[in-house]
Amino acid sequence: MDFKLTWTEVALSDLERIVRYYREERKSAEAALRVGTDIVDRVEILKTFPDIGPLYPRKTGIHREVLCFDYRIFYRVDRDARTVYIARVWHGRQDLEKLSL
Repeated sequence: MDFKLTWTEVALSDLERIVRYYREERKSAEAALRVGTDIVDRVEILKTFPDIGPLYPRKTGIHREVLCFDYRIFYRVDRDARTVYIARVWHGRQDLEKLSL
């Protein structure tokens, strides 16, 4: 049985910001759609394979991460609830010291 996916508000905000960047700053609706869709599609694999990403231990708990383009998608798995929580979508060039999970 697959896990349920739940995006946190901050992760949804991250995704929205990324899509808006490509649409408004890069002036490419096509790139915005492709990047947004590819990130969502990449997350979908976590329903079936929640442990696919390597562990990313932080002070606030243990998370995992998967990559899509230059984006690091941080998530945590709640086995009891059979849920994968998408915590953040973070560009690889962003300062990890500012990452809050």
